[in-house]
Amino acid sequence: MPLDRCAQTQNESPTGACSRGSRSLTPSATDSFWGKNKEGLLTGAVLFLLVYSVIRNILMAAVRPFWFDELCTWIVARQPKVASIWHALKRAADSQPPPYYILERLFDKLIANDHIAFRMPSILAFCLMEWCLFSLVKRRHNASVAFVASLPPFVTVLYSTYAVEARPYCLVVAFLAAALVAYQRLPSRIWTVLLGLSLAAAACSHYYAVFMTVLFLAVEAVHNLKTKSFRWPVWIALSFGFLPLIFFWPLLARFKAYYSGHAWYGNPTLLGTLKFYAGLFGIFSAGPASPSLPNLIVVLLAVAALVGAALLIYRGLRANPDEQPAFHLDILAAGFLLSPVILLFATRITHGGLAPRYLLPVVPGVALVAGFGLSFLSRKSLALIGALLCVGIASQETQFWLSYYGSYQLGFVVPQPAVDLANSAGHADLPVVVSEGHDYLVLDHYTTPTWKQRFTFLADPNAAVAYGKPDSNDKVLLMLREFAPLRVIEYPQFKASHSQFLLYSDPTWENDPDWFVSWLSADGWALHRLTTDGHSSVYLVTIETMSH
Repeated sequence: MPLDRCAQTQNESPTGACSRGSRSLTPSATDSFWGKNKEGLLTGAVLFLLVYSVIRNILMAAVRPFWFDELCTWIVARQPKVASIWHALKRAADSQPPPYYILERLFDKLIANDHIAFRMPSILAFCLMEWCLFSLVKRRHNASVAFVASLPPFVTVLYSTYAVEARPYCLVVAFLAAALVAYQRLPSRIWTVLLGLSLAAAACSHYYAVFMTVLFLAVEAVHNLKTKSFRWPVWIALSFGFLPLIFFWPLLARFKAYYSGHAWYGNPTLLGTLKFYAGLFGIFSAGPASPSLPNLIVVLLAVAALVGAALLIYRGLRANPDEQPAFHLDILAAGFLLSPVILLFATRITHGGLAPRYLLPVVPGVALVAGFGLSFLSRKSLALIGALLCVGIASQETQFWLSYYGSYQLGFVVPQPAVDLANSAGHADLPVVVSEGHDYLVLDHYTTPTWKQRFTFLADPNAAVAYGKPDSNDKVLLMLREFAPLRVIEYPQFKASHSQFLLYSDPTWENDPDWFVSWLSADGWALHRLTTDGHSSVYLVTIETMSH
């Protein structure tokens, strides 16, 4: 049965199932309150969730400290002039297209609290994405299916992390979801224009959005071939997705040339990329030799995604356009579900980097394919899945509010272990070198002016590479010091003028023991641990010639 006819059957069926044997409605069923108001009630429920998410995420934004990448956004967006933003990006101080920083700059002027202002675009973008997904699935199926299909994004990292972050990843997903809505409503002239604007906005947020524009092009090509028609206004609209990349290409080329040698993103693999289907929901494998439940879930979700996408593509390619005019939307939904794999091969071809957060455009694909599957369920089965998702969201949000209340009880004070350890170590006249670039930038942002004059980062990209580490932190901090008052000093210069200093080391799981400690020892320094909290340590570092 064609999908659109199935949707019509569901709207008329009390079970919501696509079944030829559906019983005819009784007068009591058609006259029931739920039957009359179902669509309005479910739409109201979605709006309630969106309002809740805005309030909840604003509260989270207000108390969550910025991390390294967000501070890069903060520094670039706060340049004195728009021309200064262009100059900073031309110097490879950060990696996003200029319009993104202009947007952040606008919200910074509208909202006094930095943490809320710089994260508000992402907070609102999540709401836009959710509304688009609900609209997409409702138009294709019905309100009940759309409501349940719009719930999974609330239990993904897109909501828990990136919807409250001063980076553009949630914006990209939202603009791509808006492009999906516009594409679904073609060939309307106004929606054709909105398609082009949505794709351009996505590319103005993150350069990798251009790969999703290529997906739209491929799907439109399939539509043209199967229907034997050419929609030239649609092709013009799709071309808008490439304009930001063309215009800002000098900035991207400069960034790639500066960081591509020994970048932090390493060499992503197909297996690692497939694990993102589970990582999207916060599920990670427990190790290759551990036959645990997380490992099983990781495998099952990856297989389910690949099989589901393959079936939808096959269904779309075999469809009769006269009977199923929306066949190409099945292929597009499958393409979004396969976007992690698409982005992996695209970045391999273009020699670009790939981080898990770049794979978030898969979220609309999850919702659309979920809507397709849910449309075949009975009303009771659909209600059960919806109830389970609601319970999962409620459990997640209960943990958030308990954590928030705990922070409230503590006065929302952000611990500063580096300051406490450095204080307890004494030697107040010595600079405190922070071994890790991420730690340094956060410390510099949140500490007092006195400590800003003491905390120091020593940049030596060659040393990091020699120890098998990426040199990105060193390089970006060397650039950022041109646009912010940072104590970032090149190591040879510091060594020539200092014979003694304190070192703060806070090893991460992938850098334990701290390579910087080993490097200093190998380079002729004597290290004496003065104090530790069991994990972080402060050392007195002295040139060995003095120690003798």
